[in-house]
Amino acid sequence: MKNHLMFLVLTSLLALLAGCSGCSGNGKAKDSGKDSGTGSDADSDSDADADSDNDTDTDADSDSDSDSDSDSDSDGDTDTGPQPLPPGCEVIEPMTSVMSGWTAFRSIDDDYLVWRWMDYSKQPNQYVLVARQLSTGKQTEVLRQASPLMIDTPAVFQNQIYFAREMDLGDAYTREIFQIVIGKTKEEQVTFNNNASASGEPIAGNDLAVYLFGDKEDGGISGPTGLKIVNVPTHKQTIIDPTAGSPTGYAFDGARWVAWLTNSGYLYKYDIQNPSLGAQSVSPEQYGAFNMAFNHDTHELVMGLCKNNVTNDCDIYIWNMETNAKEAIVTDPFDQGNLDYDGHVIAYVDSQASGARWFDSSLGEVRIVDRDTRVIRVVSPLDHNYGASIWSHWMAFNNVGAWGDSVILCDLLKGKFVDKDGHVVPAPDAGPDGGK
Repeated sequence: MKNHLMFLVLTSLLALLAGCSGCSGNGKAKDSGKDSGTGSDADSDSDADADSDNDTDTDADSDSDSDSDSDSDSDGDTDTGPQPLPPGCEVIEPMTSVMSGWTAFRSIDDDYLVWRWMDYSKQPNQYVLVARQLSTGKQTEVLRQASPLMIDTPAVFQNQIYFAREMDLGDAYTREIFQIVIGKTKEEQVTFNNNASASGEPIAGNDLAVYLFGDKEDGGISGPTGLKIVNVPTHKQTIIDPTAGSPTGYAFDGARWVAWLTNSGYLYKYDIQNPSLGAQSVSPEQYGAFNMAFNHDTHELVMGLCKNNVTNDCDIYIWNMETNAKEAIVTDPFDQGNLDYDGHVIAYVDSQASGARWFDSSLGEVRIVDRDTRVIRVVSPLDHNYGASIWSHWMAFNNVGAWGDSVILCDLLKGKFVDKDGHVVPAPDAGPDGGK
């Protein structure tokens, strides 16, 4: 069975560009969950899909006898098939090769959810980029191309989709960034490195993309170099990471702010509107990250902030990019992260129900918390869940367990998790604490 690995937690850009998770849907080094960062990885990703177990949690009776067992195991299921979906939720179809076709918080924005699936019924295999309009449910096949024309790690901002492609399939050193506008039929190449530098893992913005890069030197990648931003109309690329080595987590609000953790755990920011300021330190403390993301409207940064540059005791904090002030949102036991933030709501994965660190078990509940009231709801039960993403009252996440290897899309309003104003509704049995 597939070895599911966390797609965007990068221990080094060299590994990424040499053919692991941001590079193809096949063998990947364990990332901390697409969109899950760690002290050594930190979700540079958008992630989802990160466990290292091989089971699919279907709890089937595997013996060859003719008994009809009644499920005396302790997992609580009834062996009658997949678990019921949470209210208001559905499995996204078609979806195959989830790991590099789904990029969590990068995959959702402004009424669109995007992903790439693999059509293996065709020869050669075909890469298919799909956009779903959330308000109507209409799905559009944006781009379909036969191998070797790769479509990998898509990211959306408004109606602009960015993705990475190996110009020479199988050679990660040839990776470039492309853009296509929903409604158009042809992609546009936006980086031109001519094999001198490899580019990958884009985060989309308004005619801008932030991405990882590695320079090629003496016939090979010299090492993880850091972050760049490309201006699509001019194709101008700017280095924004001043540190040596790959950032252990990064995020982009699509218009102004880029934030990242250096590989030694220091948080920096870059103001696109004031580029002469260069990279600016946000905090003198060292952290790890269980990924990070921006609220595109408030321009606040949310982070699964892990203590002392390691991957444990990860809590949810919000940062103000103007003042560098941080605010604790969730500080529960064990790990909270793999998150995204829109409106009043932060969607995240929480491992406390497992009684273990997420980085040890890759088990977590999918939860939402109200940024203002701090009301918390469990949306999806404990399982191998990764890479929560949210826009308006729509949330999506990757599940590798009860529903196979899939992406689940939830209408939180329909499921009565949020109200019409976008605030989290306390659970019916929440009690006087409002479900916290």
